[in-house]
Amino acid sequence: MYERLERLSDQAVDDLNKLIAQLSRHPKVMRREHFQRLLDEQALFVARDGERIVGCVEVAVDVVPSKVKGWLEELMVDDDYRGRGIARVLVRMAVDYARQEGCVHLNLTSGGDRGTAHAVYEALGFYQRDSSVYRLDL
Repeated sequence: MYERLERLSDQAVDDLNKLIAQLSRHPKVMRREHFQRLLDEQALFVARDGERIVGCVEVAVDVVPSKVKGWLEELMVDDDYRGRGIARVLVRMAVDYARQEGCVHLNLTSGGDRGTAHAVYEALGFYQRDSSVYRLDL
């Protein structure tokens, strides 16, 4: 089952933290209030196997003076569920949401070592931009 996550349960917090642990080299446990803020301010789409969350993607919508743009963030699928098309469905849901919100583009960043993810993004119409990403660690 696929849905936009509207309510946060203890099980959802646990499941999301398990996904983060699989994705990140240096995972940090996110607190319930951080996930609640995400649900209040952005859109989080999830894939479920029964009650368990086995995949998710966030869409952040930024309104800036010149446009409305979207950011696809944190596409994660449980290791045991990869290769089943879950990521593709979640990304399509994110794209539909971004269109409904009036976004002119949907951006994402992806690590250079994530070739499988890059193939999924490209198959869904994303392309690599010639740009530089800058970061300030806080």
